[in-house]
Amino acid sequence: MKSLRSSLSVASAARFLASGGFNTLVTYAAYLVLLHWLPYQASYSIAFASGIGLAYVLNRYYVFRRTGGSLGPVYVAMIYTGQYLLGMAIVSAWVKWLDGPPRLAPLVAIAISLPLTYLSNARVFTGDPGPAQAGGDVGAAVGPRLERLALVVLIGLPVLSLALNALGWLHYGLDLPFYDDWRAYATGQIDSLDPSYLFMGINDTMAPVGFALDALAQRAIDGNSVLYQLLSMLTVLGLLLLLQWKLLRASLGSPLLAAGCFVFTLLMLQPGSYWGRENLAYHQALPLVFLLAAFWLIVFSPWRNRWRLPCIALLGTLAGLTYVSGAFGTLAAAMGLLTVVFLLGARRHARILQGAVVLAVAGVATSLTQFKIGVLPTMGASHRGDARLALPNEPDFWLFFFGKVGRSLLLPQDQPGLSLILVLVACALAVAVAVALVKRVRADRDGPHVPVALIYGALCATVFAYLLLVAAGRTYLRDAPIDDPLDVFLLGFTRFHFFWAALLWPWVIAAAIVLFKGRRPALPTSLAAASPVLCAAAIYLMVAGGALAHFQRHQMEASFRNATVTCLMSQLQKGEGIDCPEFNMPDLTPAYIYARRIGASFVRYFPILPLDLGVDDPPPWFRLSRDEARVDRHNVTAQGAGYLAGDDPQFHIRIGRPVEMANCVLLDVTALVSADRDDEMQVYFRGYGQPEFSEEHSRKMALKGRAGPKAISFQVESDSGFEDTLRVDPVNKQQPFSMPQLEVRCRLKYSTLPFFTLAQPPKGAQLLDSAYLDPVAGDVHAYRAGDDAQVTFRTDKPQTMAECSTLDVQAKMSVEHKANAQIYFVGRGKKEFTEKASVMLPVAPTGDATPQQLVFRLESPIGFEDRLRFDPVDSAQRVRVSDVQVSCHRRLSSVAAAAAAAAGSGK
Repeated sequence: MKSLRSSLSVASAARFLASGGFNTLVTYAAYLVLLHWLPYQASYSIAFASGIGLAYVLNRYYVFRRTGGSLGPVYVAMIYTGQYLLGMAIVSAWVKWLDGPPRLAPLVAIAISLPLTYLSNARVFTGDPGPAQAGGDVGAAVGPRLERLALVVLIGLPVLSLALNALGWLHYGLDLPFYDDWRAYATGQIDSLDPSYLFMGINDTMAPVGFALDALAQRAIDGNSVLYQLLSMLTVLGLLLLLQWKLLRASLGSPLLAAGCFVFTLLMLQPGSYWGRENLAYHQALPLVFLLAAFWLIVFSPWRNRWRLPCIALLGTLAGLTYVSGAFGTLAAAMGLLTVVFLLGARRHARILQGAVVLAVAGVATSLTQFKIGVLPTMGASHRGDARLALPNEPDFWLFFFGKVGRSLLLPQDQPGLSLILVLVACALAVAVAVALVKRVRADRDGPHVPVALIYGALCATVFAYLLLVAAGRTYLRDAPIDDPLDVFLLGFTRFHFFWAALLWPWVIAAAIVLFKGRRPALPTSLAAASPVLCAAAIYLMVAGGALAHFQRHQMEASFRNATVTCLMSQLQKGEGIDCPEFNMPDLTPAYIYARRIGASFVRYFPILPLDLGVDDPPPWFRLSRDEARVDRHNVTAQGAGYLAGDDPQFHIRIGRPVEMANCVLLDVTALVSADRDDEMQVYFRGYGQPEFSEEHSRKMALKGRAGPKAISFQVESDSGFEDTLRVDPVNKQQPFSMPQLEVRCRLKYSTLPFFTLAQPPKGAQLLDSAYLDPVAGDVHAYRAGDDAQVTFRTDKPQTMAECSTLDVQAKMSVEHKANAQIYFVGRGKKEFTEKASVMLPVAPTGDATPQQLVFRLESPIGFEDRLRFDPVDSAQRVRVSDVQVSCHRRLSSVAAAAAAAAGSGK
């Protein structure tokens, strides 16, 4: 019998190879033909799909010569679906990673996957076919032989998606902050754990948890974007997958049913979510981790209340303090849980009721906090200021809302009409499932559907609340007007706000399953038989829609940023400010300087390179051949075309730009020097405010004797700026030398251009207080001022304010009558405005009502707090303020900066 089985196995293996060769020839020919019109991925997919049908026919009638049972076609479809996914991964790796020719990609995929395919087919056709004999149970329908394979595929696909995402990011990721990431570098707070920073409102939210994680990442890994995003990706997505699996497994009981729902987490893992651009984007996914963990503790945890309830409170608080959506999402989740509990009967489920109440308390507390700090200051407008909130009575609100749902389902954007219809169907299905669950819960309060009902209700409420917030705040964030409703729908597909909605779809499937099962231990026979086919079809649609296209997405993002890399590197070399389109700020220089100061990892990839002598772009501030009159020589005498050095020879050089030198943080000193003997050249500098030269503040380089004229370059750096003189010791020994040229350039400096403009009318986030100053309708610049009219505002640049000793505040305004305008400031570490810390200037009406420009120069030797008060007039009248700008004229000296930093450090 064993020999018969052996010979049969060998014979079937030979026939399998023969049929596989024939199938390969047919499908490969189809692939080559399709390759003329379609990309290699699409060509491979179509050829492979056509080969599945041919494979079943050959296996049934030629290779194994057995039926494989009534579900044989289903098994074969599952096997080849798994092979397709494995093959697609191999094809992509062959072409993208190994740079192999696309024509050979399918052959490589077949060679690798063939053994697994044969063994799987052999179990289908030579063993017990395993028809649906177990009362419709999916595990029995699939059979114990293939149940493990199904579990591996269904659970492995989301894990594979996460792995591809991580590998794609490692391959194409760029260690360079993106967009909003720059803000914390510009304000000097990226590494701050100061509570006043962590709990400040910005972009309609407060995010202390995320800001703290960013600060820790800056301190621990120098803010490396590639590593930070990899860690956050694996941690957050990994935890979400783990929690989804635990909740589904506990709710459904059957591992196979749970895996069938779990595979729909591919929608959550699709490319283009929170990873690939901003480091801080993932903050918005953190509340989901905390909420799913809270759901587990509320519904399933065996912990005693002594530990369980405080943990639920902590998780709810963390979710609410991570982002504004987390606060309102927590409150909505608690309301969803409470609704289901009361339908079930509060006394029956007192333990769950206790957990839901605790979560509700955390949701209320954090929602009120978020509303006061993050939302209220910009009430009625989105955080961009020029876009109002959308309301649910507007069609655009719901079109944008449905666009986010469509993106979460990976629907095609090139067919918006069809996608909108499918979204409406999907939403109707989710609502119908919810209504059916409510009816089932009211009819049967202890059935197996209870855990699914609880989590489904909580997630529906959470996702709905989140999408309402997103639609309200982002529907009108448009660069240009949009009239076509389908264009508004497509606008909802942009960015990563689909992520929360994608979390719901596995639970829609889970809820449908428990509704079909009822109290039966298994699904109806017909549904059990059809479920593998339906699952395979869903997997195919998700993969075809791009669920695994992480490499392509990360490659596209990298290509998008190529222009930014070129722009940043180019503008750094010029030293005249950094203004690249991606950065959304007029000058990135303060952010780059702070990143350089704290050793941010990306700085090493964007160095400031030394320039050759004679270059005039950027021009030198000092050139010896041109500015020799500004040089004092000590212990140096002229000798022919060169010099003779005595004891301690020195060149004292006055640059002639005291204000610019005080704002410069990086100098290039390049000289052409030759000497008779080996020696050293040394450059001394003084930080702004330092009275004497010292060895500590000097740089030296070796000088080779009798080597002829050699260009020697120094880069000297001072966070506090420089005094206007340098000392250069061309040599240290008594000997002849020559130095025909020496140039000094500032390569990196703080701009004296305005770093802040007070919007008209002032934005809520800028405006701290206002009194006796009422806007005039129809003119955004006009106000009716009372006797003590004043406006208090902040610049959102606390680091710049703290390191500045001289502020210039420029105001353009016109008045009806003569008056005095006054600016109050607060020195760093001080608390109140005082008359002593203010500057007053007279203002008078002009004949043609043109604005008068006033420049208030504010002096504070200890730096400034980020608060200014502007009193435009001191008498009741109509006043028009068209512009208020703030710039730093001079920075603190090094001594004062160190003292101020020590006094104000909260890091």
